[in-house]
Order: sequence, then C-alpha cells, then structure tokens
Amino acid sequence: MRQRLTTILVLALVGALVVAVVVDTERGGGQHDRPVRGPAPRVEPLAAGVLGGRLLYADTDCRIVQVDLATLSSETLTGSGGHCRFWPSPDGLWLAMHIGRPFVPPVPLELLNLRTGRITRPLHRPDFAVAPPAWSADSRTLAVCDARNPGERLVRVDVASGRVSPVRRDACFPAYAAGKLAYREVGGAVDLDGQTLADAGTLTRLLGFAVDQIPGITGQGSTLAVPTTRVTVPGAAPPLTTVVLYDGGDGKVSQVWQSGVIAQEVTLLDDGRIVAARADDRLFIRTLSGRRLTSTGDLPIVAAAASPDGRTLALATPGRLILADAETGAARFSLPIATTWVAWR
Repeated sequence: MRQRLTTILVLALVGALVVAVVVDTERGGGQHDRPVRGPAPRVEPLAAGVLGGRLLYADTDCRIVQVDLATLSSETLTGSGGHCRFWPSPDGLWLAMHIGRPFVPPVPLELLNLRTGRITRPLHRPDFAVAPPAWSADSRTLAVCDARNPGERLVRVDVASGRVSPVRRDACFPAYAAGKLAYREVGGAVDLDGQTLADAGTLTRLLGFAVDQIPGITGQGSTLAVPTTRVTVPGAAPPLTTVVLYDGGDGKVSQVWQSGVIAQEVTLLDDGRIVAARADDRLFIRTLSGRRLTSTGDLPIVAAAASPDGRTLALATPGRLILADAETGAARFSLPIATTWVAWR
C-alpha cells in the first residue's frame, strides 16, 4: 500500500512523459530511412526498488550528484561547481573531472576519490581540455593530454602516487583498448602500443575515399574508435563522419559505422559495443541491435551512459533523464533530472 501511494504521488508530481524512441536501420554512405513514428509508448517515472545501481550526473551548476536508483536518494559529491564533465575509473573509485568542453578558459583537471571525498589536482596547472582523459583498465593510470601550449604533450598520471610521467610530446587524444594505450599524433597518425595503427593513407585505402582528418580517437574495453572525415570537395556538402572500429587486441578492423552526421566527438559505451557521435550538442547512438537512436520522442539526446551490466542506457534530454533498453533503444522509465552529462558507477 505504501509503495502504491508513493508511486501515485510521484506520478502526480512528475507527470506522465510520452516518449517515442526514433530509430532507423543503418545504411551505407551515411544515408538513413526517414523514421516511422508509431504510437507513442507511455513511460512511467522510475519508482524506488525497480532498478539498482548508482547514476552520476552534473547538475545545472556543474556539481556532481549521485543517485541511488534503488532508493531514489541523491547526494551531492562536489560543492564547488565547475565539474561539467567527468570520467569514472573502471573500478568506480575515482572521477577525473573537468569544467567542460574543449578550449574553455583553462582550469586544472581534478581527481575525486569517491571513497574519501578528497579532490586533488595531479597536473598542478590549467589545461584547455582539448581531449578527454583515458583510464587504464586497472584504474591505476590516467592518460591526459596536457595541451596548454601549441605543442601538445601526452602524459601518464599514477593515481596512487600522483606522479606524472611523459608519454609523447606531439600527441593527444589518449585511449585504452585491450589494455594498450593508443593516441593520435599531432600529424594525424593513430598509434597503438607505440606502433602506427592507422593514418590518412591506410584509411583511404580501407574506406575507398580520400580521408582528410582523424579528429580524435576513443577506446573502451577491447575496442578503439577512429573517426574520419573525407577530403572536402568544393561546392559539395560537408563530409559526414565515418567511424572505424578496431580490435585493440590484434589491431584489426572490426566494424565501420557511417554515423550520418558531422561529428565533433565520438564516444563508446558498454565496453565499446555501443557507439555515440556528438553533433551540435546532440548525440546519435548506434544501439546493440545496430539501430540508430536519434531522439526520445521529439527531445534530443544530449548525453548518454550504459549501465555496468550493459542492459540499460541513461539518456539525458532537456529537463528529463530517460532509462532505455540498450538493445532496442526503447524508453522504459524517466527521472526528473536536468543534465548535460551522465555516467553509471
């Protein structure tokens, strides 16, 4: 009876949210069928006890808040603000935090120990946040692009000791895949474990069109994602982003995804099984079933994260957080949370 009453009150306060998850099947060349809108499913507000686990999100003041999904209780982890983006370590004990998007006014990257609440600044200097940091699989090392100056410098931070050691002077965009460190050289080549994995020439031969740029790379689990853009043709439409996925274990191409957008950033979810391309502050996601998730109803997706078990996606939309099935993208529950950055712990 108490649970039923609680659910009724939550429904009255939050209201019913109608969400139609729009998907279309991938096609070559970045072209996609127009989504067919069916009856909009009813998405209930999440009730206590339905799901477990913990979500982290940045609130409107860029403070990090943790929500226990089992109880729906929340706790503010950082009180100072300025943490608009953050990256949890694989063991869930650390957060690497930064103020926001690339080239914002420089501030130091910070590390939050979630066990003690202590915040440290391992680099002891401001950074322009050119690229996200990358955690090693054992959570002991954080690879960071120190891009204060035009000559980019990739460094490793030993989390336990705080010791910083250089990796390479002319490199940025660190990523770990299958336990190996990858990065993009300033000249554009992608190195994996110290060896060249791909460059404009090899990608041109692979994809069948002239590759102009490799904007940045990212990795998760055993997968390394290398976004590419075509050489711009005068008078033609801007080139769309093609994402080449590599197996970090053997360095071979596993998949090629035509994102259908001009992506400013590409991320991986669920140990690299889900790909998300960011274009103009909106995410376009390829789900586990290979479908292209573009929105929830008419609301754009601005951030996404996958649950540790890989079954659920947390999709941030303006004013609302949607919990969706990772296989199909179908919305299941909603939370009245406004955020532009979310992660599972």
